[in-house]
Formats: sequence, C-alpha cells, structure tokens
Amino acid sequence: MAQPEKALILQFFRDVFTSERERLWEQHRRGAGGLETVQAHARLVDQLLGQIYERLAPPFGGKAITGRIALVCLGGYGRGELNPHSDIDLMFLVDGAVGSPQQAFISEFITLLWDMKFHVGHSVRQIRDCTQLLHQDVMTATAMLEGRYLIGHRPIFDKFKLQVQEAYTRSHRVEFVKRKIASIGERHRAHDDSQFHLEPNIKEGVGSLRDVHSALWIERVAHGIDTLDDLRPSNLVDEFDLVALKVAYDFLLRVRTELHLRAGRKQDILDMSHQEQVAESFGFRHTPKKSATEKFMSYYYLNVGHIRHFLNVIVERERRNPDLFSSPKPQARPDLLPGPFVLIGPAIFLEGDRNQYFAGEAGVRTLMRIFQAVQNHHLTLSDHLLRCIRRSIPLVRLQLLYLEEIHQEFWNLLRTPGPIARTLRLMHETGLLGAILPEFEGVTCLYQYDYYHQFTVDEHTFRVLEETESFLTTPESDLRLLREAAERIDRPEILRLAILLHDAGKAEGRAEHIRNGVLLAERVCERLEAEPEVARSVKLLIENHLLMSRMAHRRDLSDPQVVVHFNETAGSPEMLRMLFVLTCADIRGVSRASWTGWKAALLDELYLRSLDAFQRGAPAAGPVQAKMREMLVQLLPPQIDPARVDAHLGNMPENYLQEYDPPEIAEHVRLIEGLSAKPFNTQMKRRTSFTEFTICTGDRPGLFADITGTLAGSGADIRSARIFTRSDGVALDIFLLMDRDGNPLPLENLEILDQHFADVFSGRKKVQDLIRRQETRIIPGRRSATVHPPRVQIDNDSSQSHTIVDVYAHDRVGVLYDISQAIAELGLDIHLAKIATDVDQVLDIFYVTDRPGNKITDAQELDKIELTLLRVLDKERAPQKSGHP
Repeated sequence: MAQPEKALILQFFRDVFTSERERLWEQHRRGAGGLETVQAHARLVDQLLGQIYERLAPPFGGKAITGRIALVCLGGYGRGELNPHSDIDLMFLVDGAVGSPQQAFISEFITLLWDMKFHVGHSVRQIRDCTQLLHQDVMTATAMLEGRYLIGHRPIFDKFKLQVQEAYTRSHRVEFVKRKIASIGERHRAHDDSQFHLEPNIKEGVGSLRDVHSALWIERVAHGIDTLDDLRPSNLVDEFDLVALKVAYDFLLRVRTELHLRAGRKQDILDMSHQEQVAESFGFRHTPKKSATEKFMSYYYLNVGHIRHFLNVIVERERRNPDLFSSPKPQARPDLLPGPFVLIGPAIFLEGDRNQYFAGEAGVRTLMRIFQAVQNHHLTLSDHLLRCIRRSIPLVRLQLLYLEEIHQEFWNLLRTPGPIARTLRLMHETGLLGAILPEFEGVTCLYQYDYYHQFTVDEHTFRVLEETESFLTTPESDLRLLREAAERIDRPEILRLAILLHDAGKAEGRAEHIRNGVLLAERVCERLEAEPEVARSVKLLIENHLLMSRMAHRRDLSDPQVVVHFNETAGSPEMLRMLFVLTCADIRGVSRASWTGWKAALLDELYLRSLDAFQRGAPAAGPVQAKMREMLVQLLPPQIDPARVDAHLGNMPENYLQEYDPPEIAEHVRLIEGLSAKPFNTQMKRRTSFTEFTICTGDRPGLFADITGTLAGSGADIRSARIFTRSDGVALDIFLLMDRDGNPLPLENLEILDQHFADVFSGRKKVQDLIRRQETRIIPGRRSATVHPPRVQIDNDSSQSHTIVDVYAHDRVGVLYDISQAIAELGLDIHLAKIATDVDQVLDIFYVTDRPGNKITDAQELDKIELTLLRVLDKERAPQKSGHP
C-alpha cells in the first residue's frame, strides 16, 4: 500500500478514533451505562475498519477485493458489544479461492491493526470452510451464528447467512441446544458451581456475562428470539425479572469496562488488587462496619444472582421441551404434596407453571411441607416455584419468625439423619431460611476482604455443612478419625445450628465476629426455645470454633498443659467430637488449598491426645527413664556403650522422653554417636504428609538461624521444628519439611542438604547467598499483594516454661532465617518453632527462653523483642505494636 494511503488511515485513527474513544471512556467515568458504552465502542471500531477496508481495497485491485471479500465480525464484536481491550474477532469471508491480491490485502489489513495496538483474532474462510467448522465444537458454532456483516462483498455474506447460519439452525437445532446446555454445566463446574467467589470471573464464571449470552444463544436457535426484550411475549420471565436481568447485565458490562481501563489490558478477573478502586469508582464509600469493597461486592453478587436465575429458567424450560429432550410427564403426588404441585422427575413444579403466592398460616404450613418433601424424598424445586416462594416470603415473615410450630419443624429438620445442606441451601435461596433465622440473613452475599477465604460468608457456611456431611461417607483413609467422630455425634442439630451461626457475627464486622456470633446464638436459641444444654453447646461451639485449629497449629502438642486447657474448654468427649468435625469442615470450606495433610496431621494429633485425656482422666505419661534405657540397649548395636545411652537420657530435657518413642530415640543416639567422626550428622525420613529431617551438631549462638537459612536456601519449606540441646552442648534439631509446592521433600535431596551444611558450617558459603539464589523463585499459589502488615504477639500464659512469640509476616524465601537470627541476636534460645502458611501470609511460632532457660517477663524486654522483630520484617513501614498479655 502506498504511504499516502497508510498515512491517511493513521491520521483518521489519531484524530478521530482515538479522541472519540477517549470521549467514550470519559462518559463511562461519569456513569454512562455499560451496554451503551460497549455498543458505542463497537460502532466506533466499525467506522475505523470500514475506513481501512475502503482505503486499502483500491491499491490491491479494487474489484478483486470488494467483489470477493466480505468483512464479518464474530464473537462479542459480532454482537455489537466491545469492551476497551476485548479482542476484535474478524473473518475475511472470501468468494472462491484466495488469490495473491486477496492475501496481500488481508495481510496489510491485519498488520495495520496490529500497528494500532489492537488485539485482533482473524480467519480467512470460504463458505465450505464455515460449514465444516460448525460441527467441530459448540464455541465455533456459536461464533459463526453471531457473525455480523460489516463491509465488502454483500452477496457472499448473504450466501453465508442462508447456507451456514440459517441452514445450521434449521438442521442442528436440537444438537446445538443440547451441546450448549452441556457446555454451560462444564463451565460452571470449572468455577465450583458458585457465583460467590471472592475473585470472580465476570466473563466466564457462574452468573457472568457468558451466562446471559448462553441463554440468548439457546433461545435464538430454539425459538428465534434475538434480544432480551423479545422474551416478553413468551411469558418466560415477568417484567420484574426482565428489568433485574437487564440492570445486572448492564452492571457487569460497566464493571468489565472499568477493569479493562484500570488494568490497561483485557482483565476479566475481578481480583482484590482492583476491587477497591472499582468500588470507589462506582460510588461506594467506607463506613465503620463495612468497607466500600465489601458493599460493592455484595451488590455484585446480588446482580449475578439475577443472571443465574434467568439462565436456570431458560435451561429448565428447554429441558422440558419435548422437541429437544425426553422429559418425564408431570406426575401428581398427593401423598407428598397436594395440588397444584406436581413432580417432574425429582423436581417440584406448580402445575402449568401457574403463579401462586403463599400467605398467612396456611401458606406457612404449605412452605414447610414443601421443604419437608424436599428433605425426606431428596427432591428439588423448579426455578419457577423458587421464584414464587421468594416473592411470598414478605407475606409470611412474621409467622415464620414467631409461630412455635414452625420452630419445632425447624428443629425437626436439623435433627433429620442424612444430608440437609442441599435443603438449607434451597431455603436460603428462597429467603425462607433468613425469615426463620434473621440472624443468618446478614451474611447473605457478605464479602470478606481477605486472602484466606475463597467464597462469601453464606456460601462458605453451606460448604462447611457439606463437608461435615461428606465425613460420614468418606472412603479416604486419611479422614478415618473424622468419619468416626462424625458418626458418634448424638445431637447433630447442635452442630448444624452452630455451623449456620458460626460466622453470622461477621455481619456486624469481623473484629468481634465471635463475640457477636455468640450473642446472635443466644437470641436464636431463646426464640426457638432451645433446651438449656443445647443452647450452651451451640454457644460453646461458636465461641471456640477457631480454638482447636489455633491449638493444633500454633502450640506445642507435647506440652500436657495444652491438652488440659483444651479439654477444660471442650468439657466432654461429645463436644470434643463436634469441635473436631466443625474445625476440619471449617478449614476445608474456606478454599481448595486451605486443607493440607500437614494441618490434618496436627488436628488428628490434638484430637487423639484430648480423647485419650478424657478417657484416662489425664494426658498419657511417657515411659520412665529406667524402662526407656532398657529398651534402648536392646535396640542399639552392642558397640554403643550403655553408659552413652545413660548420658543421652540424662542430658536431655524431660519433655524429650515424653515426645519420642524408643525406636526414634535410638536413631537419635546413633546420629549423635556419629559426631565423633564429623562436625554434624543428618537423617531424612518420609512421613505421610511431610519429610522429617534431623540434624545434630555442637550448639552455638545463631545455630538455629544458620540451619533454617540453609534449609530455605536449599529449596525446603519448613513447617515445624523441635530444638533439643543436651546439657553437654549437643544440639538435636528435628524439622518437618515440604517442597515449595506443598509436597514432602524428596529423600534424594539429603545429599544436596549435606553439601550445603558442610559449606555453611565451614565458612565456605554464606547463608545469605544461598537464600538470595532462591529468592528469584515464585512461591506457588501466592497472590502478589498482601493486605496485612507484619504483627508480633507475645503470649506468656499458654506455657508454664516458655515465652511464646507469634510472628505474622508476608511469606518469602528466608523469612524464618531472618526472624530466628534476630531472636538469637536478642540473646534468646528457641526451643520449638511451628510454621503455619495461609496464601501469602506465614505465622511463625517460637517457644523461647533467655540463655539461663527462663521465661521473659520483664516488660521492657518484651517490648524490645516485639519492636526488633517488626523492624526486621518491615524496615520501610513504621512498627505497629500489637501489645502483649
């Protein structure tokens, strides 16, 4: 193409297109509708492409282009909707074979768009190519069906419309609808079948833009409906639902435009790094109880709920369409429900999809009977019936709240054997659960602005319920203890009500959510006339639903005081079982990555120790030293002098003998005996969920920091450490390790570790150099940003012999080394270290004493520990004291 022609096109692009597009974005910032903006943007791109086509065609033969090639828009652009950085999908539809002029024209056309920084997807096809591609997959078929003529050879597009679009719709109508419905299910499953993700995909997720498009594609092929307004005569949705749907669709388009503009690229995940800015751009503001982000995201979930309901209505109707599916006929079941209710398969419908509302005491009894049938006969509700119930709730709210018979029926439901989460979900979706338990209603679509939870509070609550139900039937050997505990719970209604309310206090703010939850539980139990013991148990579970996890993951389980304190709180084996089940289900209900074998092992250990203490009346005591000596002499080779065994037992602290059994202690003796020939000795053993690494060497200040730094610099992720120092100066440190992906560290890594320890202990290498080499690695599964500053908390109450230092910090390679080195420089000895990791945050727990072995009680020394560690963790942030008991 001649330079003057190219210059004219670029001039149009600079002077007209760019300025007009900026004007659109400015209108968006002032509150223009989402649909209005994306349609105007698509029209603007139409003008630009038309200009390019008209100016490029003459240099490449004129008629050879305009008489042979039609430019067809596909995808979202084909619908006439284009967000700022969305792909421009084009098809060059060619009449006949593609010759040199056509190839050169298309190449120049696309190159010019790339020069303008457009994201272009393009294809070059003849009619026969399109016909073949239609049968490849439903996405391709959909794109073809949305093809829109832009400019060029109109006869070839008319032929395409007749022979491809209309022909396919006539002959493959049933196939397309079935494939489209199946693809919706696959896509939803990929997003956990939930619209309540904290970082939702606004284009492809559940209740997303794609769901609106999918519903319209189905209706277009099945019934010739092109727009949402065309649905009015079909009575498929009423005016209220249609308005709500159009508002929701417009809102999502506007959110997507804002995301694209802020990111400067195509961005369809509404992630936490953008949510606050997007919320404020939509006019949401912070209040004492809720942030702008939390209010905005709650509004987001309400909107996508309208979209999901609309899609469900469409899919439900087509599944009952005898032209498309073989659907069972409506069946009256007066033994379950009187008319006008009928069953179609496992779903309850209103006969003829009539609109019916439930009012007064008779309506309340009918509603409860519907959900009794759902629970007792494993049924579900049609989306039409869901809508009728939802709109009836305001008519019966007072009766649901105060009628004693309703309270009794709700207790009966909670006592029902078998799964009830699905029934409670349906009750929540209709608003019935919130009417009976208004204390739960506050967490509807409630967003938690943190990096730990994956779902809204209400969605998390139902997932916790589902997890408790799964424990009863799980075949997994690793969950055997949970299955046994769940099976032995005598009063399931206590656990179920506690789960429903365990996070309800977050509606009043997360800072005091447990205290608020207990107050809400008191109100619920009083209104529902719960037995006093039931009320006490529900409140105890809510008040302590985080305790077991904190004890297991943050405290020394070999310390008898830990079990004593925990059992004093639990009070009985029955409450212990419920706390165990609730704790594990709560963790598993947070997100896919929140449950690990490491967490499970620690919870199992605390549960078994606590159960044993209840059965014995006290924690089990370890074997006495004399008996231990006798067993060790038998286990060790004869060349090891029994006097060496006596020395080991006599030089070790008392808790060592309680924590390790004779075979483990015998291995420790062998390792220590090997020190006569070398400066350190190591051993690695594979456990179920981690690798146990043991090292023994001569003790010295800063030794623990050097060991942890070397392990981190060798690619190991430390999850726990036991530090024992014999009175004769021999250090025996035992670490539980994983790799960076959360798997047990391979045993073959021991050779590398030994070489690194030899280099560090001899002074040939510095720990900092090893760590620096690992710092370039990205820690898997971590988000790039953090919302929490470092914190240090000091606990002098939980242990009789040690001061406990809890350090919350951003996760990075070598963070444990930095902390432990600082502790050594403070003149403290570390006796136990435990490491918990959640997303991009670590909690490192250290049991420390001063060098003589005493707890640190001086207030100034405690302040010095806290401030020193804060400076180490965040040199650029002013230290934030958290205080200490």
